Amino acid sequence: MKSKVLISGACGFIGHHLVQELKKHFFVVGVDNFICGNPDYKDLADRFYRKNIGTINKKHLEGIDYVFHNDRVRIDNFDV
Repeated sequence: MKSKVLISGACGFIGHHLVQELKKHFFVVGVDNFICGNPDYKDLADRFYRKNIGTINKKHLEGIDYVFHNDRVRIDNFDV
């Protein structure tokens, strides 16, 4: 059984390349809200959630072995 990885920002420039490479060895769960990501990349992941990374709950993390956090975070009107 393949290990599972979660990639936030899965439809962004770096994220979609990670999805393509990691999918060769892992079951890939992608998360993106399409604020900066390209919706055309959502089908690259084995499973995809259109969500803000801050709204992920236990259901989405079930069985996840690794996380690659590439999502852009915004706090109090400041980009981080």
